[in-house]
Amino acid sequence: LKDGIFSVVYNLFSYDNGIRILLFVDIERSKPVLETMYNIWPSAATYEQIVHEFFGIDFTGSPDLSPLILHNWLDKPPLRKDFDTKLYSKKAYAVGKVKS
Repeated sequence: LKDGIFSVVYNLFSYDNGIRILLFVDIERSKPVLETMYNIWPSAATYEQIVHEFFGIDFTGSPDLSPLILHNWLDKPPLRKDFDTKLYSKKAYAVGKVKS
C-alpha cells in the first residue's frame, strides 16, 4: 500500500467477444478522479456508483453517481481507511450520560 494512493482494479469481461481485461490504476487519494469505463462497458456504471458512494472516487463521464444506500450521508465515505468509525459513532449517536 502506498500512502496517499487509491489502487482501483477493473476486472472486465465480454461474453460476446470473450475478451477479458484486467486494469490496475493508481490515483491520488487527495483528489480521487478517474475516467469512467461506462462508454466501453455500460455495466461498469453501477460499480462506479457504489465505489463513488463508499470510497469517494469521482468517475468523470459516469451517467449517475447518486447514492444507492447512503442517502443524506454527510461524512467522509465510510470504507476509506481514514474514516474514523469510533469518532463517527460518537458524533452520530451521542446521548447524554446515563445514570446507573
